[in-house]
Amino acid sequence: MTLFVGIASYARPRAFKLSLYSLVRTKIVKGIIAIVDARNIVEKEKYIEALNIVRNYGLEVVHDIYTVKRGFVFARNRVLDLAEDLLNSSDILILYDDDYVCPDMQALIPAKIWLEKSQDIGLVGGRVVDLHRRQIDPDFYLDMVPGIADTLSRITGFVFLDARHGPRYTVFTLPLRALRVKVIKHGVRFDPEFKGTGYRSEDDFNMQIAKLGYKIVIDPRFWAYHLNLEHGGCRIENLVSRFYWKTRNHTYYMLKYRMALHKIILSNMIIIIYAYLHGVRTFISALKGLKDALNTYLYVKDTKRMRR
Repeated sequence: MTLFVGIASYARPRAFKLSLYSLVRTKIVKGIIAIVDARNIVEKEKYIEALNIVRNYGLEVVHDIYTVKRGFVFARNRVLDLAEDLLNSSDILILYDDDYVCPDMQALIPAKIWLEKSQDIGLVGGRVVDLHRRQIDPDFYLDMVPGIADTLSRITGFVFLDARHGPRYTVFTLPLRALRVKVIKHGVRFDPEFKGTGYRSEDDFNMQIAKLGYKIVIDPRFWAYHLNLEHGGCRIENLVSRFYWKTRNHTYYMLKYRMALHKIILSNMIIIIYAYLHGVRTFISALKGLKDALNTYLYVKDTKRMRR
């Protein structure tokens, strides 16, 4: 099995360069698939310079660079499309954020071992060590006691994260993930209906893999440093907008997989209460996201029915 890394990046050329260089040093990554959206020509040239450095070290480089923002979901799916077209089914693709830094070769090997030893495992999720705590809408980690995050996620429908304890089987993982190209060839992609911040798009991606009958495992020994940048990428810094997309995308996800009504209510209560703590405008925006999600789901459902 050959190891490739797929990275989607927007407006972060310096972090992107650091991420690439850290992967080069591992000696086990054979190639990079990079989908880049730059804000201008100068930024584009910085990205190209970083990719040329990687190419000079002997790695295979496939890239798609535009000076326009095409969006998080498009970029991630473009990575998957190129991997499906260019790589062998037995190859391994690691999906890496552009502000991840690989500490060493040993941080990647656990994912490779899992995927080599069992055909039943479709995806391996990893752990990230945040080098900076986000001030705007940080993630919900609940990893003080083993099992609590998974249990509460099952009960409430809201996703609480725990990448500290493992290895263990689960459905929800952090964005750091590895999978065989064979799984991608089943048509697994990021759903373009998860717009804005892309909230819950990665959970939907994992759920597609689980629905195919594959197991998903989290192994904390597969890890990366996380610069946790507040700008660039798919970050929207405005809290009012962030909470709109949080309830909108979350509710759409819950309806898409026909989750129990009590889970839809409980999970949205968590988000809406959290939104209210940030002010009335944020609270109202979260409620609007909930309403729009219902309309979007009904529209998508009707569209699919008409195509049959």
